[in-house]
Amino acid sequence: GTRGMEGVWTVHNRRYDLAEFAARHPGGRRALELGKGRNCTELFEAYHSLADEGKVRAALAKFYVGDARPGDPDYDDTFSWRETPFFDALKQRVRAHFAGRGRGAHKAGAGQWLQLVAYSALSCALYAALLRGSWWALFALPYFYFTGPASLLHDGAHFSLSTRPWVNVAASYVGSFHMSPYTWNHQHTIGHHTYTGLLGGDPDLYHFSLGRKLVKMGDTVVGIPGFRVSQGLRHMPGWGLGVPIRMALTAAGPSLLEDVLSFAIWGGDSFIGVVPMLKIRGWRKAGHHTARLLVYLVQFVVPFWSVLLHGSSGWAVWRLVKASIFALGPGAGHGFVYYLFTQAAHIQEEHFDGSEGLLKVSKEWAAHQVEHTQDYCTESALWAHVA
Repeated sequence: GTRGMEGVWTVHNRRYDLAEFAARHPGGRRALELGKGRNCTELFEAYHSLADEGKVRAALAKFYVGDARPGDPDYDDTFSWRETPFFDALKQRVRAHFAGRGRGAHKAGAGQWLQLVAYSALSCALYAALLRGSWWALFALPYFYFTGPASLLHDGAHFSLSTRPWVNVAASYVGSFHMSPYTWNHQHTIGHHTYTGLLGGDPDLYHFSLGRKLVKMGDTVVGIPGFRVSQGLRHMPGWGLGVPIRMALTAAGPSLLEDVLSFAIWGGDSFIGVVPMLKIRGWRKAGHHTARLLVYLVQFVVPFWSVLLHGSSGWAVWRLVKASIFALGPGAGHGFVYYLFTQAAHIQEEHFDGSEGLLKVSKEWAAHQVEHTQDYCTESALWAHVA
């Protein structure tokens, strides 16, 4: 039997019961959880690309319990894994680059840690200044939050900071003010990095689609693609005004709506109807919702009342206006920064050739990743730190 989607990990359409192995997983229990209850072939291949693959596959084989068949919810043939010459050559080059540098050479170095810690500390200082009504803090906080705490969320969720799993998990929570690590893992680590730019698979194509017409696809419901699909955008009425509005909402959408509506509309079964979610129950679910409520208070309510009562003066109307700006401004500013530095890598026209429908791709996953990424300023030390 299938044992349900929650009980197995499916790699190359072969099912494995890794429950008893979770506590011994070198990458940590949290990393292993990402693949539970789903086809996690791409996650498995990506995160073991620098490991001893023979040893990894031998360990995995001990837990084999059956095969996924065409039509099963965990059967996935989106990408071709029969022969992967591009991926094999890429892994060889990366391994050669890190050869002889010691264990953990591919993790964050001292310089990166220094920047992340410094920018995170500066973000805390700027938040304190924001509560006092400082205009320069209003404009500076979004950038330093993006390059500090938000980067800790991103890099920690990709397990790229440290060889110690708990460090990566802890770092991801430092940057959880715009999105929880739980929902970020489903939206970004699982959905976006597995099915980059693919309708029906990449949730980043469905931002700003909630509340619009929903369409049925297979066993799930998905929204009409949102801001990242660029064909014909320039011919849409109000395009010039729509872009800055969407930029401002890029951070607020995931923070305010998508986390909540994934539970309210889809009952915690699916991230905005696109990515199946690992079920959380009991204290873990209660803790998740409690933490998000506290984040909303810190992000919006506390700045509003602090600026209204202590950080502004003059007419009552102006005090209300300033308090509202300081409550909503940091999120909008973070949206602008996020959009400018990240969307340039994903919304170029060559990334959407119109030939790819709903998960109908038969090519190497690694090749697909490269084709859907636009690098810029790769040799610039300045932009490596600024962005």
